[in-house]
Amino acid sequence: MSAPNTEKMEALRTKLTMDKEKAYIAYMQKLTNRKADKRTRQAEQRKLRNTAAATAKSKSSVPKSAAAKRSVQKSATSKGVVQTTETTNSEPESNYKRKHATTVKGSIKKAKIDEVKQAEDAIAEKRRKATERKRKQRMRIAVDREAQEIYRAKERAVYKKRKAEGKVKSIHDQNKKKQARQRNMWRINSKRYYERKRQAERKQQTDDESTNTKGSKLTSHQSESGKKRARVNRLKLSSECSRLARKVRQTVS
Repeated sequence: MSAPNTEKMEALRTKLTMDKEKAYIAYMQKLTNRKADKRTRQAEQRKLRNTAAATAKSKSSVPKSAAAKRSVQKSATSKGVVQTTETTNSEPESNYKRKHATTVKGSIKKAKIDEVKQAEDAIAEKRRKATERKRKQRMRIAVDREAQEIYRAKERAVYKKRKAEGKVKSIHDQNKKKQARQRNMWRINSKRYYERKRQAERKQQTDDESTNTKGSKLTSHQSESGKKRARVNRLKLSSECSRLARKVRQTVS
């Protein structure tokens, strides 16, 4: 490889490294801001809970009204037990406490639900930004042949390393369920590939017809695979005929 190409590759590597560093710094800054916002929200929620609890305590410490009457009846029993009965009209206060407790629990539950929703939204936003970043990176690589070669070389090295470590298994080393799933994915990918190929051929034919040139003939992937299979069968028959001819010549001689 010539010196200008080497310098270009080095510059490309430096640019990719700088992009990664910038993305990492931006991510860490956003993570720090998110943690600070979370601590602020927790402090506000704690302050609201403390205020609600103090309000409830101050209202419960109000002296009872005259409606709360108490009558103590003492009667000497054979065993000398003192019996005390208290009749108190405290239904309004108990209803207030029950309603207040329900309100506090509801607010706490709502705050937790909001916090979970915010966390899920943050994760979704993070994934969306990561996907967009990868898409832009692929677009940058697609327009540069040398960047494509570097990227593919890295992917091949990673795949070989994973295969050497045993993380990537061939289809023969998998169980029947995984084999069926893998073969189904192969069929889907093959179907998509031939569909894209047919669309490209149709587009090419349309362009040729628009320029009054002979269009390319459309062929389905079934016919192509059939031709390939017929070619393989012809080669097998030819080799078999040659082997039998040699065997006949040996027996005759």
